[in-house]
Amino acid sequence: MYVPSAFAFEEKEHQYDFIDRFGFATVVAHGETGLEASHLPLMLDRERGVLFGHMARMNPMVAHIDAGSEVLAIFHGPHAYISPVWYHSDAMVPTWNYSVVHVSGRLRRHNEPAEMVDSLHRLIRHFDRDAEQALVKSNRMLPGLLNGIVGFELPITQITGKHKLGQNRAAADRVGLFMGLSQAAEPEGRALAAWMTELGLVESKEPV
Repeated sequence: MYVPSAFAFEEKEHQYDFIDRFGFATVVAHGETGLEASHLPLMLDRERGVLFGHMARMNPMVAHIDAGSEVLAIFHGPHAYISPVWYHSDAMVPTWNYSVVHVSGRLRRHNEPAEMVDSLHRLIRHFDRDAEQALVKSNRMLPGLLNGIVGFELPITQITGKHKLGQNRAAADRVGLFMGLSQAAEPEGRALAAWMTELGLVESKEPV
């Protein structure tokens, strides 16, 4: 990933927080048939520096789990179109602002049913606001579910974070694009404005 120095964020805990918050990843592998991708929720074990999840047993990417293939997992945060009209400066061009984290490593299969169950339970507790009820319902389906999925780990060998949010622009320009985003018709734009405020890139004077 191309990461100009102004857009890089390298603090591991910040990167880990990002994964915890935006846990739906695009996982990309390259095999004999070319590039393959799956879209999966992934969880992070901070102490071990490992991602874990599961995919359908019929997914062709299971072959990459068995082979211990190297993959790239991409986590997307808020993103939106940026109009040149929003900037205070003249002679600007349209762009797209976003936040992402890239993680690479080699896949490792979960072979023990207990690992699979633990992985599923941790995923539910992390993502489901009605976790206890969801666990009760899910546990009724566990025997069949375990037959239909393959669990895996992804020990992190490299992690890269990028916030492309106008940090390289003057303060007046950042305020302008924040105001444009906060008034956008699309929810993605408003979410990006709130994200800029959360990261301290602009002070919000108005509710987003």
